[in-house]
Amino acid sequence: LSAGGSRSPEQLAELVGMDLADPGFWDSGLDLVENQLAEAEALAG
Repeated sequence: LSAGGSRSPEQLAELVGMDLADPGFWDSGLDLVENQLAEAEALAG
């Protein structure tokens, strides 16, 4: 948490093995949201 104010989002993501410049990173995040939305819609009937 202490690095949050002194490093860029790109640098912080790199520390945990993520590349924010990789379109696949964003695609997987959107896929997750899409799946959660579909599940919520199914539960709502």
